[in-house]
Amino acid sequence: MTSNNETISIIFWVGDVSPQAKQVLEEWIAKVSPNLKVILAMTSEKWFEPKGSTQNVVVVEAPEWDPQEAWAKTLSLTEGQWVVLANADVPVQSQDIEKQLLALKSDKGEVGIIAQDENGNPAWILANRQALTKRALTGNEPLIPTDQ
Repeated sequence: MTSNNETISIIFWVGDVSPQAKQVLEEWIAKVSPNLKVILAMTSEKWFEPKGSTQNVVVVEAPEWDPQEAWAKTLSLTEGQWVVLANADVPVQSQDIEKQLLALKSDKGEVGIIAQDENGNPAWILANRQALTKRALTGNEPLIPTDQ
């Protein structure tokens, strides 16, 4: 999925998510886990069982969404660039999400979230330096931002 040897760690914040969002996450992790390191931070009962190659999948017990306590457990596991994906059932329109994302930016890489788009479908939300941009998880666009 990546043309270079750079490691991209992906942190999934998973809590109580819809069956649709769960299916998207399962398929996506199965697709990328052979090539990327995936960290699953479980914020509720472990409803998720990764499929396919689990060599690069790390499961971390995490508290409910609490950036201070959570980062201590998850950021120490990341390598290279990292992308943070959060609860897939949180509406995109929430201003709290935007504030959290922009506050959690790091020099280590991009910060993102999985949320619902206006139609209730899981969407990839990337927190850029100035604004949030959306990429649909089921679309043809690359899920991991690249330089080109």
